Amino acid sequence: MAQLSLCIRYVDNVEKEGYRVREDFIGFAPVKDKTVPGLKEAIIKGLQQAHLDLGNLRGQDNDGASPMTYLGGCAVLISKVSPSAIYVHCASHSLNLVLLDA
Repeated sequence: MAQLSLCIRYVDNVEKEGYRVREDFIGFAPVKDKTVPGLKEAIIKGLQQAHLDLGNLRGQDNDGASPMTYLGGCAVLISKVSPSAIYVHCASHSLNLVLLDA
C-alpha cells in the first residue's frame, strides 16, 4: 500500500523567544486510491486524524507532480475544502531539481 508523508509548517509563539516558524512531521497517510480524489481524501483524513482544524489551513505545497498540482489535481480539490489554502510549489523540491541539473 502506498503512503503520503504529511508535514505541517506553522508559526509558534514561544515565550521569551517570540515568534518562530516550525515544521513538524505529523505522520504517514495510507493511500488506498491513487486517483486525484483518493489522494485528496488521504491528505484530508490524515490532517483530521492529527486533530487539525482545516479552517486554519493557509497554504499547501507538494513536489509538483501532475496529480498533486493546481491543474485539476489535489491542490484544486483541497482549495475547495479550504479556500484559504493557497498552493505553492515546494521550495525544497525545486532546490533538489536545480541541484540535479547542476
